[in-house]
Amino acid sequence: MTLLTLFSTALEKDDPRHLDSIGGITGFQERIASLMKSGDDEVSGFAAIVLGVCGDQSYSRRIGELLEVGSRRPRRKGDWQLPTARGKAATALGLLGAKEYAPKMLTLLRSANEYDRSGSAIGLAYLGDRAQAMAIVRLLRNEKNRQRDAGSAIHALFLLHAAGEYADDIARMLQDEFPGDSGETAAYALAKVGAKEHAKDIAKLLSSQFQKGYAAKALAIMGATEYINDIVPLLGDESALSRKDGALALGVMNATQHAAEVSKLLKDQEEFVRYYAAVALVLMEAREYADDVVPIIERFQQDGSQLNEGDFDPIVQEEFLQIKARFKSSLATLRPLK
Repeated sequence: MTLLTLFSTALEKDDPRHLDSIGGITGFQERIASLMKSGDDEVSGFAAIVLGVCGDQSYSRRIGELLEVGSRRPRRKGDWQLPTARGKAATALGLLGAKEYAPKMLTLLRSANEYDRSGSAIGLAYLGDRAQAMAIVRLLRNEKNRQRDAGSAIHALFLLHAAGEYADDIARMLQDEFPGDSGETAAYALAKVGAKEHAKDIAKLLSSQFQKGYAAKALAIMGATEYINDIVPLLGDESALSRKDGALALGVMNATQHAAEVSKLLKDQEEFVRYYAAVALVLMEAREYADDVVPIIERFQQDGSQLNEGDFDPIVQEEFLQIKARFKSSLATLRPLK
């Protein structure tokens, strides 16, 4: 932590002299590199990632040594945690563009250790060789492990600009009985690539207690307005989170025909639901509700709260920023009417 504090201070101040006490950037990297031999799996893997971010390819060989020893840590009785260092080393080598390690990463995609598989998928993607996309897609086709591997596999396909080509494989995640976080990633991924042929697969999740919220927002990002009427029931859901997500999705879809239903949530018992109802009405530019909506928005802004990128998966960050810009513009048109 002392090393990282010095490094972050140097970056923040844009002054490398803050690293003079440890020998500058070279001294920082050498001290980080020494941690790869700490004997602690988490520390070793973290050190590899830091070196990968630093971008000095001269450390590739030393990081590569973790691919051989990173998962040999003896498992103690009752130790459920799988070793992670080898997977993190693979990711770090990808960041460094160390293509000579691609064959080893391909081998690790078949490891019994999920961290080996996920770290290698991301590492291969950073290397930028689209020829490896099929090897990564196989993680999505393995029914036994795909729920664990889907997140990293999907992100890897995006890094390779190949996600659209494998939309059918991504959509398979939505067919699992309990897709969990992987289902959410898959839904947003399909929205990102505009795979409207799979909108029906996402829409099926609108009846699932724990998936309806992200399904509604993914459909909104996708622009699948034919499902607006299927999203409206979320406004009356017993879950406050679902009510919030339903309102936000309808706002993104500019479903002005349902502004009256959304406006009822301005009196919801949950304050955050009232806020998102106001956000939705702003996105709809529903001028008839300006007197109620603008004070709610302004009160939240005074407290430092605003439309949150955490409401969407990082995969659709660009789309979120567009929604945020649209919200800001629409709010400006409503404010004079308060």
